[in-house]
Amino acid sequence: VIYFSCGLSHTVAIVGPCTNTTVWHWGQVSSGKVQTTPLEIPYFREKLIIQVACGEWHTLALNLIGQVYYWDIGGNISRITNLAGTMIRQISVGSFHSCAVDDHGGLYTWGKNSLYQL
Repeated sequence: VIYFSCGLSHTVAIVGPCTNTTVWHWGQVSSGKVQTTPLEIPYFREKLIIQVACGEWHTLALNLIGQVYYWDIGGNISRITNLAGTMIRQISVGSFHSCAVDDHGGLYTWGKNSLYQL
């Protein structure tokens, strides 16, 4: 394990050398399904994931070339295209919001803003 993150009811880990990482998750991995042992997420094979961040019901993954991926408890993974063309270097999430920092120190935030956290 080279990196991991814990959410409210799930955990995600990055395994392997940086040149060939795999992403694994366990806990509540989908609505109504609890995974008691680590399960690989095949979608991330060959994507060179270097960081993950778990929120209450969602997770972000960052790859070596600065692309950010999102998935929720339903398991549907998508790349965050609003950040396309931006070299993201760090990600972080709260319960219902997310943040990313680019290579120039620019901060990007999105999600629920009920307590002015964005």
